[in-house]
Amino acid sequence: MGLVPDTEALLRMRKEYVPPTEKDILGADALIIVAPPNSSDSDFQWRPYLELIRRLPLSNKVTASIGIDLSSFNELGVITIGNPSRDACSLGRAVAEAARSRKQQQEPS
Repeated sequence: MGLVPDTEALLRMRKEYVPPTEKDILGADALIIVAPPNSSDSDFQWRPYLELIRRLPLSNKVTASIGIDLSSFNELGVITIGNPSRDACSLGRAVAEAARSRKQQQEPS
């Protein structure tokens, strides 16, 4: 189906996949969206999820993406973490640190 061989575990995950809900997105400290390379925010598979995100109050939520350009999210007031090294682990660490820092700033002293 994609770039990864269809192993038994992968087929099971696809079958059991439950898309994120509004509550999941609002409750998350950060959002990382990973898409196949050169995906677009108008691609059929992403449209429902991205439309949901655009409807939610995400001001100051930490976000990042791999494989898809989410520059249109800037209008939502999100904090976007870039990925110049194109390394998923480094991006994950940077997003976690930014989300942790934002959360600490919001906590009363």
